[in-house]
Amino acid sequence: MDIVRIIITGLVICFSSGIVGVLGTYWRTKIYDKNLNVLKPPLLVFWIGLLVFLACVVTIFVIFFAAFNEENLVWAIGFFLFSFLGFWLMLYALNWQIVIKDESFIFQNTFRKKKEIRFSDITSLKRVKIGGYRIYAGKKFIAVDYFIKGADNLWDKLKGLRL
Repeated sequence: MDIVRIIITGLVICFSSGIVGVLGTYWRTKIYDKNLNVLKPPLLVFWIGLLVFLACVVTIFVIFFAAFNEENLVWAIGFFLFSFLGFWLMLYALNWQIVIKDESFIFQNTFRKKKEIRFSDITSLKRVKIGGYRIYAGKKFIAVDYFIKGADNLWDKLKGLRL
């Protein structure tokens, strides 16, 4: 049981330093670059996801091979489920993007599905309290997070449409 506490302490330290890294990314991306036409999450999101994923996998191996008992099995299942967060962050950082064009933009989601949305098809914009904004095109929406570098470029272009 002591080894599980040590691993949990290490994971809490890694996760909290990851949060500090995301906040640092937010402050660094406040630089306004008018010429940026491809919006992507920062690479730091990938590294945080990789760190979370690897930490969970290592913890699961340690639980099964060094300290296996029925009580620790619940912890292993919890770490297995938590590892999906790290995997999703890696996919998000590698695949998610928006390419801004003159009359439209191309949105590519986490699973690489692309959709071109014309500016004339946008029904509304909404700022989100935790940061970022949502672009509504019909009943569907696209969420643009606050830490995406160049997100202000798309916001300015869409606000110029007077929706």
